[in-house]
Amino acid sequence: MMMKEMNEIKMKRMKISAHLKPKQESMKRKLFLIQKKKKETTMYDRLLALEEKKMAKLSAMSSTNDNNHYNNDSDYMFLMSLLPQMKSLPSLRNMYMRLKIQQLFITEQKCSKSCRYIASFTIFVSVFN
Repeated sequence: MMMKEMNEIKMKRMKISAHLKPKQESMKRKLFLIQKKKKETTMYDRLLALEEKKMAKLSAMSSTNDNNHYNNDSDYMFLMSLLPQMKSLPSLRNMYMRLKIQQLFITEQKCSKSCRYIASFTIFVSVFN
């Protein structure tokens, strides 16, 4: 009789421990997943911050390079020097100046090397007369 009761007690303990083990394992698993998620989130945040820093530096470098490119371009600087005078003209005279400048460019592109300087000087003088 004693043996039978002890076996029953052992069986009850085994059932209880078997019942508790999955819960403990699932709790451990949940805790592990939460910690893993936190690590992934912090890693994601770090990578995101790093990418944002890189983008800021690249955009700063890009704008600096663009400004340096224009500052070293003599044609750009020449045309920018004409801007105040163009702005001071009345709108009709401004459009006329633009037209004449475009005509000058067209003539220059059409002209051969032999007549290039003569044609452009003639148009240039006629613009200001």
